[in-house]
Amino acid sequence: ITLQNWGQILFGAIYILLLITLLFKLKPTNNIPYFLSFVLTICYLAMFLLLTRMHERHMFFALGFMALIIPSFSIFGIYMIPLANIMYILNLIFAYSQLIQKPLMWDHTIVTSLSFVNIIVLAYLLKVFLSKYVKSN
Repeated sequence: ITLQNWGQILFGAIYILLLITLLFKLKPTNNIPYFLSFVLTICYLAMFLLLTRMHERHMFFALGFMALIIPSFSIFGIYMIPLANIMYILNLIFAYSQLIQKPLMWDHTIVTSLSFVNIIVLAYLLKVFLSKYVKSN
């Protein structure tokens, strides 16, 4: 299985989880716009991180919806928003540098570390979402 296929499988799993939660509302909620903002944040961020050939514009929408769901974050989660914004800016800098005559040549460990930070943000959002909207037995 190629890395592209792994990304598609993981994105599909997250998308199906969000779709099941959206359709069956596993925990009752009165604030539907807030719930949809949560779903869209995770969806756009997972799309940007897991699918290949995604541009920074996909993460831009995730940041917009993430700003709407701040009240559900813990103290640790509040730091996720500036961290996600910094990751977005670094992605823009790297993408822009590829267009100019002297592109940035970042070390592989730096790029891997930045990707890992993005995955931590996604994992935190999934954890908060599941604890808030999926019934625990």
